Amino acid sequence: MLTLAVDQAIMIITVDKLGWNGLLMKIISNIIVIILNFIFSKILIFKKETKSENNVKMSSETIKFIVFASILLIINLLLVTVSVQDDTYTLNLPTTTLFGSVTWGVTLILGIYGILAIKFGINKKIKLENIYLMLVIPIGIAFCFANPLGRIPDEDQHVRKAMAIAQGNFFSTKVMNGGAVDTFNKKLGELVSGSAYDYRDAWRRINIEETDETAIAGYTNQALYSPVCHMPQAFGIFVTKLVGANLVVQCYAARLFNLAFSIFLIYEAIKLLPFKKHILLCIAMLPITMNELASMSADALTISSSLFLIAYVLYLKYDNTKLRVSKKDIIILALTSITVAMCKIVYLPLCLMLFMIPKEKFGTANKKNIITITIIAISTLLNLIWLAYASRFLVEFIEGVNSKEQLKYILTNPISFFLIMFRTMAFHSQRFILGLCGEGLSMVTANTSQLYVVSSMMFLFTLFICNDEDEIEIKWYTKIFAFIIFVGIVVLIYTSLYIQWTPLIASLIDGVQARYFIPILFLTTISMYNRAFKFSSKKYIGYILLFILFFNLNGITSIIYSHF
Repeated sequence: MLTLAVDQAIMIITVDKLGWNGLLMKIISNIIVIILNFIFSKILIFKKETKSENNVKMSSETIKFIVFASILLIINLLLVTVSVQDDTYTLNLPTTTLFGSVTWGVTLILGIYGILAIKFGINKKIKLENIYLMLVIPIGIAFCFANPLGRIPDEDQHVRKAMAIAQGNFFSTKVMNGGAVDTFNKKLGELVSGSAYDYRDAWRRINIEETDETAIAGYTNQALYSPVCHMPQAFGIFVTKLVGANLVVQCYAARLFNLAFSIFLIYEAIKLLPFKKHILLCIAMLPITMNELASMSADALTISSSLFLIAYVLYLKYDNTKLRVSKKDIIILALTSITVAMCKIVYLPLCLMLFMIPKEKFGTANKKNIITITIIAISTLLNLIWLAYASRFLVEFIEGVNSKEQLKYILTNPISFFLIMFRTMAFHSQRFILGLCGEGLSMVTANTSQLYVVSSMMFLFTLFICNDEDEIEIKWYTKIFAFIIFVGIVVLIYTSLYIQWTPLIASLIDGVQARYFIPILFLTTISMYNRAFKFSSKKYIGYILLFILFFNLNGITSIIYSHF
């Protein structure tokens, strides 16, 4: 499978018309395949360690680490060095093209920094959440500036919502057709337009003179979101506007504040999670996740708050040093549950995880039920109140969509709807998986290399089904409960998109995207938890982090390539 992954990746730089150069690249790729297969076989075959293996010298482990890191660095440089378009290839060396200079510089600087940070963290036995910070901050900033403004899906709409909140308009203004509008600086529309353009055009838009002239602009779809979803972005805009910064700085501040708040929540989630910290880190650092966190999108808070809620519940359930749920814990659970529910109602079932916390940690079963039901009830009630208000902005964006009739069809034909949902899952399953593994970054024009797309599928699946030998035991009913919550949220995602985005009684559901499943991806690790496949995450954490590091670097350079 790894050979297939590499061969698919090298297909980008070896086509029939490349001649001897293509043949040479193919030979080099096969050499890389042999080396990689050897290394991955050593890493991914999980067996009990013998005494002789325990006594392996540290220098040997260091050599393995350096070799693996060097190979990934070389592969990433190779992937950006040769590009193929219209059956012709271009060498993007630092000395030949500006693109080569930029991508080589990004890969070398962040790659070498990441290698040193990971090795330093492992040698000094730094906690995983702190290594996460060392990696995610520079990578997140790189994503933030690699994507021109407006190039994240719906970002032009999200920034208008955040700008409106920063101006004190928490409730959108409705116009005759049911849409939501507000008054913004005239330059904003040009600055964040999501239409296809390159860095030259982005630079031209940035340099458009900013005046006091305003214009009315709409953001109807984002008016359905509660103000909670855009608070980090709005705060960044408000602070920079307060000190007199221009519109460009305000937009990038919105991205950076969104990124910072998301990183904080995920950092705390990794810190608190009692097991499988490395998997949560991998989910939080998938290129598609980083792409959303480093944007002005509401998905950043949705993803980070959902991961935090899952981690906090599991911390209260399984951490033996935490004997009682305190008032502080209850407040945190309540605020996080409300945040998750107010981000998107489809993720409301995540609040049901509160029932996983043992009654002993509350004191009595009655106290647990009262607190849990109250938190869930408040979260649900606030969401319903907001939906009642926001429903005034429910307009048909797509021809043939009729939300009321679609809902009526679902209620009267539930079996037919479920068949449509399963058909959609089957038809788009490959696209969803590929989307989670790096395809469709930056308005679906940038894709990570097939090397990383395919190998990350194998990589994540292996991590999901394998568990550390010293990990806790998860009861069968907890696995089933986690699976039910996962399935429930998946059904709600499909249902909401069928009602709002799909033409009446269509055979497939439109608008489903891979990023919608990131907040609940960790639930699958609970459902698949087993004691059959053993894996020492502490021993191999360096290799895991290296893969994630260079996976992201390939994502960043693919975004740069798509806009050069």
